[in-house]
Amino acid sequence: TDKSILRTVIAYAEKQYADPSFDTVITNVQTTFTAALEEARGVDADLNASQVDVDAAWQSLMTEIHKLGFVQGDKASLAQLIQVAQSYADQIDRYTPVTAQPFVAALGTAQAVFEDGNAMQAGVDAASQDLLDAMLNLRYRADKSVLQAVLAQADQLDLSAYGTEAVALFHSAKAAAEAVYSDADAEQDAVD
Repeated sequence: TDKSILRTVIAYAEKQYADPSFDTVITNVQTTFTAALEEARGVDADLNASQVDVDAAWQSLMTEIHKLGFVQGDKASLAQLIQVAQSYADQIDRYTPVTAQPFVAALGTAQAVFEDGNAMQAGVDAASQDLLDAMLNLRYRADKSVLQAVLAQADQLDLSAYGTEAVALFHSAKAAAEAVYSDADAEQDAVD
């Protein structure tokens, strides 16, 4: 059998494998490339390998060589963003649920992308932007202590001295205040 093409492709692949930039290639490609290189070396060492096996080995290795352009994204800024976001997550109860839930989801996605050896730059950038947007959208829960005190006073009022229309307005205002008090996502303006 003629193994000249196989040996040329193996020599090229071994140079790529030894190059420090190989470590930046996505994990899946590193795995399949290494397996194809080992297979090609095995076929080259096999004295009984058929020409079909030889041709299949170098063609498979060539396919893997073409995949070396799939490089992992730079995750340095994502790592910093996750670190800052973790301080927000540690105090997540301070934020309204409607803004906290998307933030927690974005943080989880960002952490998964950071740990993913196959994440390319577009995915890293998208996770960074989504996390940053979710952080910017966080809103503090409103301080309802004054509203709570006013509602407690309202419960103590004797309404018997007031007319029907005044009592109806009072109950309407109290119901609106109770609705705001019960709303975990209420903003400070509404509470005030």
